Amino acid sequence: MDIVILVPGIMGTTLLTTDSHGKPEEVWPPTPYEVVTGYKRLHLLTRPDLTFGDPINKVACYNFYSLLREHLDELGFKQSAQGKRRIEFGYDWRQDNFHTAQKLAELLETLHSQEPGARVTLVGHSMGGLVSRLLLEQTQYQQQPWFASITQLITLGTPHLGAPLALARIFGLDSTAGVSAEDVKRLANDPRYPSAYQLLPAPGEAAVWALNSADLRAVDIYEQQAAKDLGLDLNLVANAQRMHQMLAIGNRPEGVRYFYFAGSGHQTVTRINVTHTAGQPVKHSQSVITKTNDAGDGTVPLYSSLPTIGQRQIVINEHATVFKGEPFRRAFFRLLGGNIGPVIEGVGAEPRLAGSLDRTVYKQGEPIEVTLEVLNLKAADGKGRTDRIEGELSLVDARGGAKQPSQVHRVNYSGPLLDRLSLIIESDGLVPGLYEVSFKGQPVLSEPLHFAITTA
Repeated sequence: MDIVILVPGIMGTTLLTTDSHGKPEEVWPPTPYEVVTGYKRLHLLTRPDLTFGDPINKVACYNFYSLLREHLDELGFKQSAQGKRRIEFGYDWRQDNFHTAQKLAELLETLHSQEPGARVTLVGHSMGGLVSRLLLEQTQYQQQPWFASITQLITLGTPHLGAPLALARIFGLDSTAGVSAEDVKRLANDPRYPSAYQLLPAPGEAAVWALNSADLRAVDIYEQQAAKDLGLDLNLVANAQRMHQMLAIGNRPEGVRYFYFAGSGHQTVTRINVTHTAGQPVKHSQSVITKTNDAGDGTVPLYSSLPTIGQRQIVINEHATVFKGEPFRRAFFRLLGGNIGPVIEGVGAEPRLAGSLDRTVYKQGEPIEVTLEVLNLKAADGKGRTDRIEGELSLVDARGGAKQPSQVHRVNYSGPLLDRLSLIIESDGLVPGLYEVSFKGQPVLSEPLHFAITTA
């Protein structure tokens, strides 16, 4: 039997409490209304007695793991007890990744007792890839009878070397999914829940620059005084350092294939600029985030999702849906024994467009990056080129009932061949709500995109 275990990332699993009638009540993810108007249930989200459910499928019109589930269903990996099998490893993503790796080990031990001859592939999205590697690269697990059943690790947008965006959120400089920047900071700095700190840039990654220094001095977040100046929790920093040091040993097990998928094509946070004088607290109200064009998937920089030599595939996608699109699909299917040749046969050579956004939730006034990638389904890798992109890009209220688009932008490119086109859309005129992006023109856009404007 072949088994795929899906290990989701941070904030990727449903968390629940019990209501006054003893029934389960979802605390996470936010409702569509909360994404727009702000998530006001941090007092529940920080409760230690929450239980976890399944990896998140969708929030409103936004795909999370629903598309990856569709891929695995098509490959025959379904949630059944016979034949190929898919197991979705939900977990409390607030907890220490070492703790979560132990829970994953317990699952594998149980599976081995039930199916001793099974072959297991771990598919880790985002932080789920770190959890998977903590299991694979610690000697205590490598010596277990069930370990030999693992044959492959596939990581999807995993921050192997951390992400500067994690620093921005710990400093209170960035909001997410309707959770305000201040509430993100409170959750990330809660000493009971170390996972957010475990996404910090790895030791040696100079992700904080002191702009008041003459030579652009890097501030070492793992040096005790500097960490204190930056307002970081020293115990949580030490725990993050321990995790990165464990992964830096390079104790990759023989017989387990590693394959890295990385998202690109979007502006991504690559550093935090601060005013720092040793021994004095940094005022993060004056700190500035640097986003670098085409540096990653909008969340994880390419240098982190592709951390070392090995086999890798770079796709143009946003972090939460790095598994979208034909270039990803073709490689992913092959890794899991699939053959999508019949899907491609008979398709014309005319190029079409696949779209992606740099994120799914924006604050009002924040620029929206729309990337249009050219595809050609008859090409070996699915990628194409075109000398013309003409049409209208429309932003429409996705909640239904809207008669007129909120914005219409004329796109008129004609010139040398290109393989993608990135557009920056101003959101100042958009009221908080859920929006759909469509393109009417040539080449055809494969499917609409969705995002939210939030007040958080």
